[in-house]
Amino acid sequence: MRMLAYVEDPGAANWFVPMVRAMPDEDITLLAAGAALRYLRDRGLEAANVGEDARADDLLVQYAPDLVVTGTSENLESLGLALIDAARNAGIPSAAPVDQTANAQHRFRGTSDDPLRHVPDLVMVADDIAFRAFAGLGVSEAAIAVTGNPHHDRVLSAAAGFSEQGREPLRRETVPGAATRPVIVFLAEVGYAVNPEADHWNATLNFEGRDGTAPRCARMLEEVLDAVEQLSSRPWFVLRLHPKNAQEEFAAYRQEIDQVSTGGDPLALVWAADMVVGMSGSLLEEAHLMGRPCLSILPHAAERDWLPGIASGAIPAVEDRAALHTHLSGPWQAAEVTYRAGGAGVAMAEALHRLVTAHHGAARQTA
Repeated sequence: MRMLAYVEDPGAANWFVPMVRAMPDEDITLLAAGAALRYLRDRGLEAANVGEDARADDLLVQYAPDLVVTGTSENLESLGLALIDAARNAGIPSAAPVDQTANAQHRFRGTSDDPLRHVPDLVMVADDIAFRAFAGLGVSEAAIAVTGNPHHDRVLSAAAGFSEQGREPLRRETVPGAATRPVIVFLAEVGYAVNPEADHWNATLNFEGRDGTAPRCARMLEEVLDAVEQLSSRPWFVLRLHPKNAQEEFAAYRQEIDQVSTGGDPLALVWAADMVVGMSGSLLEEAHLMGRPCLSILPHAAERDWLPGIASGAIPAVEDRAALHTHLSGPWQAAEVTYRAGGAGVAMAEALHRLVTAHHGAARQTA
């Protein structure tokens, strides 16, 4: 089977790494753009760089795939959406993994108002919550495969390795300046890029921050920094940047931050932390899966449903300043982890093989 795979956002790239490794005997061409290029390389997977002038039709002619798999993106004019459309027009089956329930209605709309304008033949999701979200939008249940999250399998495997190594050696490696101070890692995120109501959401955040003017992530950072200042002993504070963040976004707070972490694989840093604070990004879920004490500071109540760990209550969430200060005052405790590794990468590979087999079978019947 010849597969053409394309990804440009790090969240989707998390799925492509285990998917590709679960299909060693297939002829896979992996293309990437934007932040996904470095992200994949940091994880040992090379991809060809696709330029801004690449055309979906030309790529299908060049690679003649039996299957197209694309990652979703915050880019409403993503080449991935164009590849899905081009594959449909060419009679080639297409699929896309979705890493979170968040923004389900915006994943495949592109610049239109139709949430299914560019939906592929198969949507691969992590859990039943995401299954219900896409089914509710009108995606046929037969066109949704619940595979589990293959990146979470990797996270648990990494955590097992870190446990054997021990936390103290890992702390010396990842937070060398912390010494014996407790470590808080704050997970930065990008804003509501695909939400057409982004301006309204940013204007109605749960938290004011220092003067009510900072954007979403910076405002949450302000709240956490101010809460940390009230603690009896000051922890070592690490700002972990999202792959699409720039350090300049947080230059105003640099004197209040002990360490900035950017690039590379963040799992060792997260595992070494005493507390991980985020909003609703996937790395917060990963920290929970690794058994670290976690806290979600929710810019909007609706984000509670964006991560299974928050929705289930396993990851504590706060929506106001008083609750934030109370929770950070301790004790910091990890919640029980119920997720278990289950071969999600293999499940993705099997779902893709079924898609291609069914497509060829249907093509023979109509020939």
